[in-house]
Amino acid sequence: MRLIPFVLGLLFFVVTRGALAAPPGTSTSDLITQGIGQRYSRTPGPLGFTNWPVPLHHIVAATMASALSPDGRLLVTGGGYNANGGRLIIRDLETKSTILTRQTDRGLRRIRFVPNTDWIVVAGYDGKARLMDARTGRHIREFSRHTANIDGVAVSVDGSRMATASHDGLVMLWNLQTGQHLRTFTGHTNDVMTVAFVPTEPLLVSGSRDLRVLIWNIETGELVREFTGPESQVEDVAVSPGGTVIAAACGDQKTWLWDRETGKLLGTLPARRGRLSCVDFSPDGNHLAMGGFDGEVTLWDYAQQSMVVRIPAHQSAVFAVTFSGDGQLLASHGWSGDAKLWKSDGSLVTEFPIASDAQRAVSAAAWAPDESCFAVMDLAGGIRLISPDQNQELANFRIEGPQVSSLGFTGDGQLMTGHIDGSIRTVTRTGEASEPIAGGPPNRAGVARFSTVGPHAIAVQFLDGSAARIDVGQSKFVRLGETFDFVQVATDPGLDWFATLHHPGFVRFWDAATGKPLAGQLNLQEQSPQKLAVTSVGSRLICSNATGLINCRVTRTGDEVSGEPGRFLPVANGPLQALAISPDGQTVVGPLLDGTIRVHGIDGSMGTTIKRDNTAGPATEVMFGPRSQRLITIHQNGQGWFWDIDRANAEVLPLISIAAHEKGTRFVSFALDDQALVTNGYDGKGWVWDLATGERRQLIGKDSVSTCAVSPDTRKVAIGHFPAGLDLRDLQSLETERTFEKPKRGPYSIQFSPDQRRLITSYYEKDLILYDLAGETPPVALGPAALPWTYAVFSPDSKMFAACTGDYKQQSIVGSITLHDAATGNVLKKFEGFSGEAKFAAFDPEGRRLATSASDKVVRVYDIGSGEELAALKQSDTAFSIVFVPGTDLLITGDYRGNLRIWDFQSKTLVQSLRAHPDLLQRLDLSRDKSALVTGGKDGSVKLWKLVGEGNQLRVF
Repeated sequence: MRLIPFVLGLLFFVVTRGALAAPPGTSTSDLITQGIGQRYSRTPGPLGFTNWPVPLHHIVAATMASALSPDGRLLVTGGGYNANGGRLIIRDLETKSTILTRQTDRGLRRIRFVPNTDWIVVAGYDGKARLMDARTGRHIREFSRHTANIDGVAVSVDGSRMATASHDGLVMLWNLQTGQHLRTFTGHTNDVMTVAFVPTEPLLVSGSRDLRVLIWNIETGELVREFTGPESQVEDVAVSPGGTVIAAACGDQKTWLWDRETGKLLGTLPARRGRLSCVDFSPDGNHLAMGGFDGEVTLWDYAQQSMVVRIPAHQSAVFAVTFSGDGQLLASHGWSGDAKLWKSDGSLVTEFPIASDAQRAVSAAAWAPDESCFAVMDLAGGIRLISPDQNQELANFRIEGPQVSSLGFTGDGQLMTGHIDGSIRTVTRTGEASEPIAGGPPNRAGVARFSTVGPHAIAVQFLDGSAARIDVGQSKFVRLGETFDFVQVATDPGLDWFATLHHPGFVRFWDAATGKPLAGQLNLQEQSPQKLAVTSVGSRLICSNATGLINCRVTRTGDEVSGEPGRFLPVANGPLQALAISPDGQTVVGPLLDGTIRVHGIDGSMGTTIKRDNTAGPATEVMFGPRSQRLITIHQNGQGWFWDIDRANAEVLPLISIAAHEKGTRFVSFALDDQALVTNGYDGKGWVWDLATGERRQLIGKDSVSTCAVSPDTRKVAIGHFPAGLDLRDLQSLETERTFEKPKRGPYSIQFSPDQRRLITSYYEKDLILYDLAGETPPVALGPAALPWTYAVFSPDSKMFAACTGDYKQQSIVGSITLHDAATGNVLKKFEGFSGEAKFAAFDPEGRRLATSASDKVVRVYDIGSGEELAALKQSDTAFSIVFVPGTDLLITGDYRGNLRIWDFQSKTLVQSLRAHPDLLQRLDLSRDKSALVTGGKDGSVKLWKLVGEGNQLRVF
């Protein structure tokens, strides 16, 4: 062993010999992280940020589902969000002990007990339902057919059948004992939220976001009856024990009651404030329990439509109420994670409180208009003011009185709080709150969201779906219309109007100074918009739907506004969960369900995809700073993060960065089954790097390497030498296996044929030489050419090669890109359409396409057979390296300015761009498992990047 100093900061490491094999199943990116990554740290970004985005709090997942066993002995709760994973907790109520705690891959949405057993069905965001034993945790069976998350589960009275309701718009019937799929019910036009069996008939009831409740015959699949009337989505349905009454808890703050046989509306039971989320009948059929977003549980004599008891049960929304089998107990659970057990008179029997860290989950945030601070509110009602420049807490306080449900700022910097009872207060920066501002929603619904309208005004959206404009200085409350169908309010203080989105797809406009309606509206029903944002730059309005963005330009003339749906911008893996436009009007940001955040140009171009890690889950709110590209995101599991989008574009960090060559890196490639790297640089050095240990070995004993190539089987390396030389070596032993006929000088590029029978070398002396590796035929020389050969590469079947020529000193002279017979060197085809020096070429894995680059800064994709240009991908600088991603429509390029780009060449769209090196990105290579990418730059560094995603969703993480 010998100690070799190696400069990376003040790092030294020990060089040993011999490669360590990675454990079976280890991905290349994991090998890098666990091996060589332990020797070399990441290179910090240009501003020294090593901990971005900045976390706004400690995190805990929400509780979304619960079930009480019929005998009242077991309480099961579950939660989490989508990709974030979830948690299932099973408790014994007699001993008040926890029987089982289990982490799940995806969040849970619904839990149901199977009658007369200790079995439960759990379902959630992965679109699967699972049958398990609640006592032992044993997995019994899985039900998998839905294509979106499951929100509703029901089990028949005899325990033989199960029904599932999903966001794919379908209801499915299953044999619970065998797992067989029995039937699919189609008829809803939006997400299906809930499902219930009729205990006395072979019927099934489902409720949806399409505002309808449907009854199905489970034997024939026939639609039996349709109930309408709710003004907002149906959250939960229940059927009375006698099968005669159907109850539907809805977002319009009502539980609707119908006679199942006649279809007659029996009445509605109102919530005091906030939308309803859950409902259950008592086993004797005399009472109905319901819970909602105001945190209350109410018990009703539904026949008389009179309330029996009101229970202020939770500080957060109630997501489930369940009677025990004897009707003596009622279980409820809140979003924040607390579960409670009640008697029918409203007295508390027992509770499982919120974990202390859960109370800090972020529920709302808002920017001050001068961006001097932003306010963050946690689940327990605490408010913090934070400086974005120093990442420093300026104030921390709590408002006494009704629970705070939202916060915001007016245009002149006045902090506002909205409360669960619908009241609105002004608050000083030290936490002193005013008396409630006069006015409020007619039913005292809680405040859902604030939006800044002007210097002294805000727009308010309430939990009942209504909205208002409030002049804070004059305490003037103006309700926006008389409807409860407001989906979202969108404002920009620079506009003299603001917009509101309404179900089922209308956009209305309002005067910013008065709150009065303006004539004219946008009808976007065909596009089914879900989110809305506006910007004063160009007077634009952006809507998002399930598949993309709708870009509209809005014009106001007097008291009339006109606008037409504009260009549609597709967004892969939609829908976006929220929407925000940057202050300069050039950037649109929207989070996806997989937890990533998409950053688009206003014209639809994609800047980057950013994601902190896999623990945050999808974001539900995104908000730009009023004066910058800084961004706050709030996630469904209660996380909050503070980002800088400019920095995010510049600082997608590699797994590791190695200062490998003093005068720039010329060549990089994975080798030895992706267990090693081969690099060479302008310093004449060539290295083999062991990814498991960090060891490096020098290819040859002197600094004379001009370029390298790794064989397709990754076991050998061809080395070009200065001043003139070419040999073949074994990568394990580094012993020379063959020395080739001495060329005029060291080659500029070398490539193996995929069958490893030939080697092709190019030279700036305008020569191109083909070598027979078996030595059976003499070298074939093509040249001298009119211009220097810059690159050559073999086709996947080894029968052809593509060659490029050009002169970087004479860019006005058009080079050439030609296709040759590999045995003879004869020209088979010429590719046209580019200008300047031809720099690089790459075949796709099937050998049907050729990607090329030239000094005209365009990457072109040609059809090999016809020579037709299939795509012209315009870059800001010339690409020096290109690689196709096998099994996808993607190719990756590295350019003269150090940019790394991923292109979808079929749709001709840029899907990711990042600055990988400060200067020329000379070469890149992809690991065979597509989990890692290596790049080499003129700055002398070699960087290893993690890749995530499947198929066309592959991205640098």
